[in-house]
Amino acid sequence: MSSIIIKGKNLSAKTVILDWQKVILIALMLILYFSFTLEYTYTIFWTVTIINIVYAYTGTYRLWLIFTGAYMLYEDFYHHAKIELNITDYPKYTLLLPMFKEAEVIPDLMHSMKNLDYPKDKLQILLILEEEDIETLLAIKSYNPPSYFQVIIVPKSNPQTKGKASNYALQFATGEIVGIYDAEDVPDPLQLKKVVKMFAVSDPDIACIQCRLRFYNGSENILTSLFEIEYQTQYNFIFPVASYYNYPMPLGGSSNHFRIDVLKEVGAWDPYNLTEDADLGLRLAAYGYRTRVIISYTGEEATNTLMSWIKQRTRWLQGYMHTCLIYSRYPVAIFRSYHFFGYLFFLYIMFLSPLLTVITPFMFILSFLLITGVQDLPLGYDIFLRYLTWANLFYTMLNFIFTAYIISKVAGHKYLKYRWFLFVLYFIIIVYASYRALHRLIISPHTWDKTTHGVSKMRPPQSL
Repeated sequence: MSSIIIKGKNLSAKTVILDWQKVILIALMLILYFSFTLEYTYTIFWTVTIINIVYAYTGTYRLWLIFTGAYMLYEDFYHHAKIELNITDYPKYTLLLPMFKEAEVIPDLMHSMKNLDYPKDKLQILLILEEEDIETLLAIKSYNPPSYFQVIIVPKSNPQTKGKASNYALQFATGEIVGIYDAEDVPDPLQLKKVVKMFAVSDPDIACIQCRLRFYNGSENILTSLFEIEYQTQYNFIFPVASYYNYPMPLGGSSNHFRIDVLKEVGAWDPYNLTEDADLGLRLAAYGYRTRVIISYTGEEATNTLMSWIKQRTRWLQGYMHTCLIYSRYPVAIFRSYHFFGYLFFLYIMFLSPLLTVITPFMFILSFLLITGVQDLPLGYDIFLRYLTWANLFYTMLNFIFTAYIISKVAGHKYLKYRWFLFVLYFIIIVYASYRALHRLIISPHTWDKTTHGVSKMRPPQSL
């Protein structure tokens, strides 16, 4: 089992970049600098050509994932509809709900949790609060929660993260299966039963069930609509493909359900990683375990203002950068754990896609310089790079628009029908957030901004 390969390795983001990684990065920058100084023409030719190859590969791989996911979508519905098990003795189930300053959403949270269709004598719901969060604690007490709810107070210490809070609460868990939700989530009432049934028919190495996320306020404005297209891409197209082919899957931050023994075996959540969910999914795969995606939805609140969206995306991208640096420490061990095609998927979703957002502005600048003739290159090199770069930029932008169109058609929401063509603008603000994340990574790698929930004018549905 591949767990032997990676077990015992340092996969914590406590130290984001090791000294030898810094040396390699500095050496690469020096090599590139001296190459430009000594052999400008060939260096810029091969640098730009390689970047264009990365662009072309990333865009083509994305198209393959989207079309494969679209083909599988209805097959997946059919497959999961056939899981008919008459379970009479349900296992004990623990739900973790880490929260911080979430008093506004407590009424909706209490309703959605009480609405879960699962034997209450087998259900344990842990409401996890930070020590200083008195306001949320008072909001919970005002609802006089039933006995299967339990408040867990996390002692004040650093880092103050969702991962640390979840790990602290895990010691109080009594369930055989552990699920995690965000405070604003509205899960399918049958979700826990569906997870139990999937675990029952799955092999022992299926350690995690990822349910699908979608927004209940996607129609609120243009930003939430474009955000929903992105979520649809992830949870209805890319993740099901990863599940089917057993690729390593960076989990979403909610509606993950684990076998508790495996969760503890792999070390649970990394308290220092700002995307502890994505890191945990990759670590499960590195230990030789697999994740399945099922047809059960959880409604979430999309951030509905530009600044709150940018802050949230900065944290996500900063966490992805954490994870890229961590998993690059052991390239051979990770490659052997993920195998060839799984490693290609890992490179695409965790490394190449974030890298593309960082280098896109340089591609536009380079295109401008090539067109205006500022770059002093021989005629053949100049023409080749000009057309190659412009073709790739056009292909990338068209790729985003086309896949957004496909996803909006499949989703069937009328409000997406008139907004998918704006997805290039959405990509531009992702580029801005990526530079903000890179800046944070350098000056303060564990600093993050909290996302405020309960601000949408659209209220969550009673059930999905």
